[in-house]
Amino acid sequence: MNATTETNIYKPILFSTEMVQANLENRKNQTRRICKVDALAKLIGLYAKRRLWDRNIEECPNPLGHFAKFELDGVEMEVKSKFTVGDILWVRETFQESECFDFQIKNQFVYKANEADFNFATEHNVNWKPSLFMPKEAARIFLKVTNVRCERLQDISEEDAIAEGAKDSLNRDDMKLLSNLDWVIKRPFGNHQFGFLALWQSINAKKHPWESNPWVWVYEFEKIEKPENFI
Repeated sequence: MNATTETNIYKPILFSTEMVQANLENRKNQTRRICKVDALAKLIGLYAKRRLWDRNIEECPNPLGHFAKFELDGVEMEVKSKFTVGDILWVRETFQESECFDFQIKNQFVYKANEADFNFATEHNVNWKPSLFMPKEAARIFLKVTNVRCERLQDISEEDAIAEGAKDSLNRDDMKLLSNLDWVIKRPFGNHQFGFLALWQSINAKKHPWESNPWVWVYEFEKIEKPENFI
């Protein structure tokens, strides 16, 4: 369901280098993030993960955001989405201050997602700073949330995998990530779905693997220019 906010709110969001490149190339207008219903269940002493995945989920709108409703052992739980329709997200990406590179670089910051910056850093053994520590003043990508919904991870369609910016081919490392997942891959399964699956496993395999089929928030967005009043 859609909801609107009267005042835009600026919030940071982390993206991997590959997904930053997809944003820059206008190939990405969706992202999936974990819905922390299992953490809430733990807090109220009702953690029963195997049964939890069998519960139905219902979205309900709220003037201040989006909530997903779950019921577990007769107790209703509400989980609020981190982002709401109308929020402006500023992307945190792997970066470095230009002074660590070369005096000829005019910009204050450089980015791993830029091929020229990456090649220079590799040649001169310059270490990158993690995206988590990127300051607001380094932000160059801004996204406006246009829709929010909640669904299971394995429900992603080929169309949505394309909207996620997933690639349509796999390399040897990707194949290793998927080697034991054939029994939990629905058929038919498209090339971009496989690409998304490999990407998800490379980032989330330890805590939220594909086979656990977690609930995820699906955030749809559009890329916008840097807001005049940002910072």
